[in-house]
Amino acid sequence: MTLNWLNNIMEKKLSQLEQEREDYEMVRYRMDDEGMEYCFKHYSTFEEIEDEEFHKLREEFLESSTVPFPWCHDSPAGQDVSCTCDQTLARARYNILIYKCLV
Repeated sequence: MTLNWLNNIMEKKLSQLEQEREDYEMVRYRMDDEGMEYCFKHYSTFEEIEDEEFHKLREEFLESSTVPFPWCHDSPAGQDVSCTCDQTLARARYNILIYKCLV
């Protein structure tokens, strides 16, 4: 009797872990396929992910991608300088943090 109860608990926990893994794999796939900015800004808020740290990092990433960096818009005369937020230190930091969270 006790073993059946324990077995049921373990199966439920294993099922939850498998679902979490699938959710994170889906996020990782979307990050690779769609790109970080589109993935988090436009694709989804990933409400199915229940990890608070993940959402904290996602929110910080979104905030960092809207911070204006003046040097991105300045270009020497005659040069076409395309700058995206990917070139900022803050954005790179959050890219690394979020990716580490998912790996």
